[in-house]
Amino acid sequence: MGVLILRRTQPNMRRAFRTPLVPVVPILAALVCLYLMVSLPLITWARFVAWLALGIVLYFVYGMRHSRLGRRLLEEEESVIGREVEEVSRRDR
Repeated sequence: MGVLILRRTQPNMRRAFRTPLVPVVPILAALVCLYLMVSLPLITWARFVAWLALGIVLYFVYGMRHSRLGRRLLEEEESVIGREVEEVSRRDR
């Protein structure tokens, strides 16, 4: 499908590889893939969904723990909290 979209949106783009019979081959390839997916047993789809869900959870957990942006936001939040605590302790004196 990407071949069809690129042909339409960027017709003058230089391409290292050219697909033969452009509208026919990509459409047939997509239809064959769709047929193969539809013919899979239900248990295969259930396993796919389970592994996909596990992968998404792992992806976001890893991202939350290793995100540079998240660390920076956490440091900024800690500095703001530290300043607020200092202000409150000054007022209480």
